[in-house]
Amino acid sequence: TFVLCRFLVYDVTTGVKQTPGWELHDVIMLLQTFSSAIVLSGLWTVVGVFVTDIFEYYENSTDDDKSQVDIWKGVLVTTFLSAPIWILLEVVLGWPTAGALWLERTGGAVGGLGVDMFGINSQESLLYLVTLVGSGTLGVGCIMALGRYIRSYIA
Repeated sequence: TFVLCRFLVYDVTTGVKQTPGWELHDVIMLLQTFSSAIVLSGLWTVVGVFVTDIFEYYENSTDDDKSQVDIWKGVLVTTFLSAPIWILLEVVLGWPTAGALWLERTGGAVGGLGVDMFGINSQESLLYLVTLVGSGTLGVGCIMALGRYIRSYIA
């Protein structure tokens, strides 16, 4: 949901299309967005199962206070391990939203991470990349924390 909402905000803010309706480019961007969501889900699951055990804490909790603290720590660590990898993959693959923003900013320089040969300042491009990764990580962390908070009152 987060990835699709992020893409919707990006798509709405890019301006009016010259030709109304769906074009091949729109379908490709939507498929890339779904691919990005699948990658984020996969990274979250792999990190959650093998590194932070956030799914294990929830299922086998006996002490409610301790398990809640462990779950929140697990969500935080899982976010900071999986989200930056996900955003960097978006940038490298050129997938919306981060990849499309990077390509617009660098003029198509997918491999030009911090390199000045593409006509952009290397410090400026590195700062922009850090901003993309930071905002994406913050967004994933907020939505996962909100989901965890809601889940704690439903279950």
